[in-house]
Amino acid sequence: MVTGGHVTMPVTLDTTVKDVKIFLGQHQDRKPYYYRLLLGKKDMKVRAPDGTANKLVRYTGPQCAGVTVTAIAPYSAYAGMNTIPGAAVDDHGNAHGAAYDLGEDGAFQGLTAAVLQLSGFDFVAPRTALEEKGFTLVHWVCIPSEAEFTQALSGAFQCWVISGHSGDAPLGAGHLDSLKHFYERGGGVYLWGDNDPYFFHANVVAHTLLGPGISLEGNDWGDRHLSPRPSTKAGSGFDSNSLLFTGIAKLYEGITIARVCAAGRTGVKTIMVSSHRQPLPGVINDGRHRLIVDGGFTRLFCHWDAAGSARFVKNASAWLCGVDADWV
Repeated sequence: MVTGGHVTMPVTLDTTVKDVKIFLGQHQDRKPYYYRLLLGKKDMKVRAPDGTANKLVRYTGPQCAGVTVTAIAPYSAYAGMNTIPGAAVDDHGNAHGAAYDLGEDGAFQGLTAAVLQLSGFDFVAPRTALEEKGFTLVHWVCIPSEAEFTQALSGAFQCWVISGHSGDAPLGAGHLDSLKHFYERGGGVYLWGDNDPYFFHANVVAHTLLGPGISLEGNDWGDRHLSPRPSTKAGSGFDSNSLLFTGIAKLYEGITIARVCAAGRTGVKTIMVSSHRQPLPGVINDGRHRLIVDGGFTRLFCHWDAAGSARFVKNASAWLCGVDADWV
């Protein structure tokens, strides 16, 4: 049965992974692995213990017989499109409405996003946006105990670290160990910094996860709008081939921003280049991990309504879940 972005199929003791994939291919025009798969209420697509791409848990036994597999297509039909033909647009030329985000509203219900916010600003807009997508938030505005942090990450699908400055309390060894374990098991990580000195915690976590070859640095003046380009090597702009820019034809770069330095040494791909031709957000998507490092956290509050900001943040939350990673 097909209902919008949802597909259901019955499960028997003989159902195989191949059966599920064939069924999805027959009933939807999207790639079979562009789905969240639920057996009853439990996610079936998980990261393997070695951190490799999403694998389908092979549920067997009498408890599975007669249970329905529900396939939810979390990505919209416009995934990967910067400009949406026929769509109404806002003042910046971006398609207007949540239907043109990368992730469908409500499609991530049951998934937890942990947010460690170490800079003091109002988080109400991103909280509302993430909840509209279906995420449950665990949100701290100061460093929690190592035990509380570890427990929260054990049930989370992604973790955001919003950096404070060097005068703030540091993360403990236990917090960093938990983040390392979370990342290695396939959890999505978003490291947020901003202009100097607001990248202290982001850099510490980046070095923990990736080694010393990457850091946020600087205090670059921006205050311009960027457009899509087929390659970020062509000058300022953002990668038109990245799912993160779905529904974005124009993006505000931020006013004073930190650049991502030495990204190539750690496998981080630059997806945006500033008006000063400096690398801005970078990502890792190697089949084992998903990570974003971003030097412009003002898009979370005072520039939330600037061109493309809110949509980029929402797209990032969907992308970090890795639903487009293949499974066999």
